[in-house]
Amino acid sequence: MRTKQEWLENLMMCEDCKVLGKGKIGCYWKKQHCPLCGKATRKFKAPKADKVLRFPREANTLTARQKEIVAAIGERCSDLDCPGKVVDVLVGPVVTEYIFEPDRFTRVKKLKALNEDLALALQVDTVTIRRMAGKIGISVPNPDRKMITFEECLKNVIAHRDDMELPLNMGVTSTGEAYVEDLATLPHLLIGGSTGSGKSVYLNTLLTSLLYIRSPKQLWLYMVDPKSVELFPYKGLPHLRRDPVNDVYEALSVMDTIEQEMRRRTNNLHILKAKDIKELNTRIKAEAAELKKSGQPELAKKREEDLWPYIILVIDEMADLVLAEKKMFTQKLACISQMARAAGICIISATQRPSVDVLPGKIKVNFPARCAFRMPSATDSKTVLNYKGAETLLGKGDCFLMSPNKSGLQRIHVPYCTPADRDKMLKISLEFGHVNSVPADAPPEQPLTPTPANGKQDKVRVN
Repeated sequence: MRTKQEWLENLMMCEDCKVLGKGKIGCYWKKQHCPLCGKATRKFKAPKADKVLRFPREANTLTARQKEIVAAIGERCSDLDCPGKVVDVLVGPVVTEYIFEPDRFTRVKKLKALNEDLALALQVDTVTIRRMAGKIGISVPNPDRKMITFEECLKNVIAHRDDMELPLNMGVTSTGEAYVEDLATLPHLLIGGSTGSGKSVYLNTLLTSLLYIRSPKQLWLYMVDPKSVELFPYKGLPHLRRDPVNDVYEALSVMDTIEQEMRRRTNNLHILKAKDIKELNTRIKAEAAELKKSGQPELAKKREEDLWPYIILVIDEMADLVLAEKKMFTQKLACISQMARAAGICIISATQRPSVDVLPGKIKVNFPARCAFRMPSATDSKTVLNYKGAETLLGKGDCFLMSPNKSGLQRIHVPYCTPADRDKMLKISLEFGHVNSVPADAPPEQPLTPTPANGKQDKVRVN
C-alpha cells in the first residue's frame, strides 16, 4: 500500500510521466514540479465555495386557491396518520401537481389510498395520487380547463420529423411540456378506455399527425374498423394499401397479407446482412448520397426509391374481433407483434372493453406501450396498465401512458383533433400528395442487392 507522500508525488507528476485529468468549469490549476523529471506541471485545486455559480429556481406565485389546497393537503394527511408537506407546485393546463414529501416513517402504500379522502377535503370531483421518479404527485383538477388544440401540438411533431421515424403527437404532459414518442421504438401501442373518454379522437390525432409528415412512399396503412365509424373517412387516402375493412374475415385476410409481407422482409434482411429496417434504410441513404456526390443524380434517385416504407396496422375496436374469432385472431396478432419489429411493421390497437378475455397475456406481453383513458373501475385499469388509477382520470383526452422509453406512468393530455383538422389533412394529401399507382395486391418493390465478395449474386426471395 502506498503512503500518503507517494500518493501525492504520483498525483503531481507531469503530463509526460502521467496523464492528468482535464479541469472543470469553476476550478483552476496550480503550478507544481514533477518529482521525477523536474518539469513544471499543474495540480488540481478545488475552488472556494463563494466562487461556485448557483442558479436557484424561482418560486411560483401561488394563488389564494392553491395556498388553500397546500394547507388542506398537509392538514388532512396529518389527520390520517400520513404526515408530510408540499414542497413544490407544478401548474399545468388541465391539472395541478402538488409534489408531496412524506415524513420518514410514512408508508407510500398507505398514502396512495387517500385519494377519496383528499377529494372530499379539497371539494373536487377526483384526486390522483401517484409516485413519480422518487416523489409523490397529487394531481388536483384545475377549475378552468384549457383546451389543447391539434394545431398547437402539430409543430412539435414536425420538429421531430428528421430524428424520429414515426413521431406520434401524444399531446402535452401534466405540466404543459410537449410530449412526442417514436412509434418505431415502441413498436406497438395498445389503447384502452371507456366510451366517450377520448379514445377514438386519440386515434385520429395520431393518424392525422403522421400523414402530415410522411408520404405514401414512406408509410403504408392498413385499417380495421368493426364499428364502421371512425376510420372510414380515410377511404381513398394514397397511404392506404387497401380500403378500411369492417368484417372479421376481411380483417383476418388483412393480417394474412401483413404476415406474408413481414416474412418476406425478414428473409430479405437476412440476405442483405441488415439488422432491421432502420439500418437498411440508413445504408441506402448513404449510398444515394455518395452517388449524388459523385455526379450521378439519376442513379441516386433510383437508389432512393428502394427505401422500405413503414407499415402501420390500425384496429379501432379489438374486442369485436376477439369475441368473434378469438383463437385465430389472437394467434395472428401475436405472431405479427412478436416478429414485426425488425421488418418495420407497427400496430395501434384500441378497445373499450379491457377485460382478461379480450386482452390475454399472450397479447399484452407484446404491447409494451399502453395508453389508458378513463376506466369504469380499478380492475380495468389494472388489466391495461398493471396499475390502478385510471378510474380517477378526468376524461376528454386525459390519460396515463406506460412507455418502454420512460420509467413509471406518464400523465398526458391528448390534443383534440376536430373533423375539420382531419379533412384539411385529407385534402392536402389527395391534392398535393403522391398518387397511389401501385395496385393493392401487388408486392412491394425489392431493394437493390449488393454483390458479395465472392462475385456471386445472392437472390432475394419473394413469397
